[in-house]
Amino acid sequence: MAKRMASHLREYAFKAGTQRVVLCIDDAHKLRIEQWDVFSEIATYLEYRPSIQLSVISVLDAHYAQPLLNAFRSPKYSYLRGRYMNQTIDFYGIQSQRELRSVLSAYDTLQYPADSGISYTQMILPEDFTAGWRLADQSDLLWSVFRCRRLEGEPLAWGMQSVIDTVQFLLLDYLAIDGLKTLNESLVAHCLAEASPEYGGTRRR
Repeated sequence: MAKRMASHLREYAFKAGTQRVVLCIDDAHKLRIEQWDVFSEIATYLEYRPSIQLSVISVLDAHYAQPLLNAFRSPKYSYLRGRYMNQTIDFYGIQSQRELRSVLSAYDTLQYPADSGISYTQMILPEDFTAGWRLADQSDLLWSVFRCRRLEGEPLAWGMQSVIDTVQFLLLDYLAIDGLKTLNESLVAHCLAEASPEYGGTRRR
């Protein structure tokens, strides 16, 4: 399997006119430590001339990655540690109202369909948009609700998937049907709980 994968990667590299291949592994925390031997074999096959340099980027969930990271630290797997997990970069969700506003402004500016001249917000709430209403201006409200609902001891970081799902519920399931008159803290909290059930309770600081 490793040899076949290396052949495919080498072919793609030649077609792209490069001597480097970047392999991205999503949900890498789900792999067992023994499965990483396959990537070592792939890298070894790619070293045959003409050699192709393999870079591996692993995306892991910090909540579940500790067993795998502990295995990498074991002397038994030092040969793997030399190839992988040498550098780590932490990624966080939305960490401030300012960042949230930047995300929400995309709904007000990005066009759907593309090149239609109509933004997502405008398509869903055309009259309100024409009157000057913008989703980005609701960032204070959404951020306040998130801060009140986040779990005790949890970092102040709102995951992007939860943000997107909350906004989708808010825009499509409620505001598009019932209008802006229903927009308040209670509705946003309800949408947040629908998007992420762990935020269903109130935990004010």
